[in-house]
Amino acid sequence: MARVLFGMINNMASPIGGVKVIFQTVAALRRRGIDAYVASAAGWPQWLSGSPGLEDAALLDLGRAQTIGPRDLYVATDAIGAHRVPLL
Repeated sequence: MARVLFGMINNMASPIGGVKVIFQTVAALRRRGIDAYVASAAGWPQWLSGSPGLEDAALLDLGRAQTIGPRDLYVATDAIGAHRVPLL
């Protein structure tokens, strides 16, 4: 099965509405049986802890080496820096 990966912006900064929407989207996709992840090297933002509807969200740690398969879908939500090119 293909995965859906949502690339993250700086999610450790102060609350940003787009970050919460990304987590909500991933949680909703996972509830529907789609293997979706928030792809982030920064982890789960503390300011999102306890937010309703996010319990099903899952992280893919980009702080560790990862690969994207030919059937995976990477949704770029921010500029793709040179450090992400090898992943893609």
